[in-house]
Amino acid sequence: MTRRLWGIFILIILFSVAPCAWAGSAAPNGNVVLFLLVATAVPITSLLVFLLWRLKRARNGRLSAEHGSIQKLSILIILAGCFILLVSTLAWFALDRIKEKLQSDVGDALQIVSQTTRESLKVWVESNKFNLTRLAKDPRLVLLTEQQLRIPRDKTSLFESEALRDLRVFFRLHRDREGQTGFFIISPDFINIASMRNSNIGTKNLIANQALDLLNQAFQGETVMIPPIWSDIPLGSAAKDTSAGIPTMFFAAPVKNRQGRVIAVVT
Repeated sequence: MTRRLWGIFILIILFSVAPCAWAGSAAPNGNVVLFLLVATAVPITSLLVFLLWRLKRARNGRLSAEHGSIQKLSILIILAGCFILLVSTLAWFALDRIKEKLQSDVGDALQIVSQTTRESLKVWVESNKFNLTRLAKDPRLVLLTEQQLRIPRDKTSLFESEALRDLRVFFRLHRDREGQTGFFIISPDFINIASMRNSNIGTKNLIANQALDLLNQAFQGETVMIPPIWSDIPLGSAAKDTSAGIPTMFFAAPVKNRQGRVIAVVT
């Protein structure tokens, strides 16, 4: 019987250590490892329970005369305990490998998403800058801007000018893909000489108050993106609530006359 116990013990070792070693080297997914751990724990537990049962019977004197001494069973129990410790170590190693691989895979995926997002944002920015630059070169826009610049800077004169009405019609015809028709025509002294909203006309442009360096770049002939700044311009679902500042992103392009001189900035 003792030989049979040793044979069973060796078979369980082979059955349990092999899947744990494979789990540690191959780093399979969590479900596979869970199955392997359960498949390993069942025979180990069964062996330990069986050995304890045999030891109890041996202590009661039922097996001492026929199947050897209690000492051999005690050795088997000690070996089983050592084996459990070994399997636990292998399982911990396998789970640690899985954790590292999952973290590495997630990190790689996040890097790809981050890179793709940056590239998409870059393309979007360049596309908006290109479209606005082309719009700023439109002869009709340049002509109307020159006319509006000749109007006195007081709010009433700017609001009642025919050029302003024509500019609003022009931007309604050139609404962007999102359906937005809002715009600013900013004079060199940073005054809004034209806008879709009456309240903005004749006032200092909000970009000059919060991102003057970028606005100056536009007046120097460069089309720029202005990161979100606080604005009272209604956007989407926020259109009904203009009491609080709404972060708004702008694109600004220079408006040049026939001589190539920047006479205003359009956003």
